[in-house]
Amino acid sequence: MNEDQTHGTEELEATTDFEQEQSPEVMSDEEEIGNLSVSEDAEHEGVTDTSIEDLEIKLISEEDKYVRLVAEFTNYRRRVQQEISAARQRGQADLLRGFLEVLDDLERVSETDVNSTSVKTLVEGIGLVERKYQQELELAGVESIDPLGEVFNPQFMEGMATVSTENSEEEGKVSEVFQKGYRLEDKLLRVARVSVFKVDSP
Repeated sequence: MNEDQTHGTEELEATTDFEQEQSPEVMSDEEEIGNLSVSEDAEHEGVTDTSIEDLEIKLISEEDKYVRLVAEFTNYRRRVQQEISAARQRGQADLLRGFLEVLDDLERVSETDVNSTSVKTLVEGIGLVERKYQQELELAGVESIDPLGEVFNPQFMEGMATVSTENSEEEGKVSEVFQKGYRLEDKLLRVARVSVFKVDSP
């Protein structure tokens, strides 16, 4: 073997020995990196599991709050309906109580002996009953419509006839009320039936 080949063989053996010495350290670093990665994954999984558990607990808590809220609203609505029904019944009872008194007056008038009572007395008695009945309607919020002398308004009047007149100032005004109208606040219960003045054409 010549001198150059001997030198090359020595370099190759030296390189191989160096790699063998270094390889355990390299593997040790790779294993350390791998172990670190596994540890991070495990830690991440632990955090994720904890977060999911927390969210589930919060969700259950919110569901309980929602169920309680629905139950409270249902009970509240039931109480309001009961109160409205009771108020309506009280209002109807108060209204009917007043009309019962009017009915009593009418019965007394109908039981009057016409042979021993003057017509004037009967008329006065009926007039008292009428005024009392009108008062009960007003207490219930019912307002009469008696538009005599007013300008005809088709919104709450019904023209039944026309009456000729020579006075232009009376044109279109109510000349007579055949039947009163009634309204409950803004609600029309019945129109007033009237006749209306009309100027004759020349």
